[in-house]
Parts: sequence; structure tokens; C-alpha cells
Amino acid sequence: MAGIVKSDVFQENTLNAGVLVEDVPIKDGLVDGRDVAADGVVLDSLAGLSLEYQYSESEAESTTTSTSYVEKLKLTTTSLPAGEYLIGWFFEMGQTSVSDTCDVKVELDDTTILANSLIEPKDATNWYGQSGFKKETLSGIHDVDIDFRQINGSTAQIRRARIELIKVAD
Repeated sequence: MAGIVKSDVFQENTLNAGVLVEDVPIKDGLVDGRDVAADGVVLDSLAGLSLEYQYSESEAESTTTSTSYVEKLKLTTTSLPAGEYLIGWFFEMGQTSVSDTCDVKVELDDTTILANSLIEPKDATNWYGQSGFKKETLSGIHDVDIDFRQINGSTAQIRRARIELIKVAD
């Protein structure tokens, strides 16, 4: 790959990882010997930070009539190097009754609640997207999970559940 891509160079002859580069010649997919994606972003570690990314998803619809939490999705990490991590999640929730409440929680290690969403829909055919993120200091192996339940025993629904974990600082 040879060509010119856009640039944001902070110091003369210095390219920072994760930065878009402009008017810098690319030779064999490299700029200053560093990998460059097709969009011109330098790919190696960000300012000395080792890249750590983990992801899990369950797109299928799940339902429950249980008033106790049921696990929809769990991400069990590999052994993480010590650092600060951004945990992100998304899911769509709904229920079959407009007079009941669907409850969904996101947990770290089944002890720390990162988020809790309660919805009592006005239309039982609608889906309600929920997302969020939380920064946590972690090391070792951890579980992040999305659990759901129905408050009064109608049918709770959840689909398109996704969890990601990204290292943001050492």
C-alpha cells in the first residue's frame, strides 16, 4: 500500500498511535515503520499502553417469567494486566405486559452493580435500548454479566446483549 493519508502530527517527525496521519507517505502499509490501517490510523499501542480488548454478545431474544434474576450474557475475561478498564454494554429490553416492570442489571463479579434499568412500557410490542459504560481498576480474571427478570411474573424480554472491555490506562 502506497499513498498519502490525512494527518495530525503533534511533534515534528513523531506520530502517536491512534492518531490520523495526513500528507505522510505510506510505504508497504507502514509509516515510520509502524502499521497503519486503511483509514490511516496508526495501529500500535497508544502512548505505551498495551492494547487489551475483550467482547461478548448474544443477539438472540431471551424471555423469562422469573422474578429472580436470569443471566442473559457473561463475559469472563482472560487474566488482565493491572490497569484501568472501560466496561461498556448494550441491550434491548421489553416485556409482554404494560402493567409490569422488566428489570435488567449489569454486574462485575456478581457483586458490584454497574447499572440497573427498570422499564414499565406503555406498549408491550416496543423494545427499549439501554447502554452505558463504567471505568474500573482491574487485574486478573473477572466476570461481567447482564441479568434480567420480571418484577411481577409477566414475561420479560431481552435481546442484542453486548459487553466490551477496553484497557484505558496502566
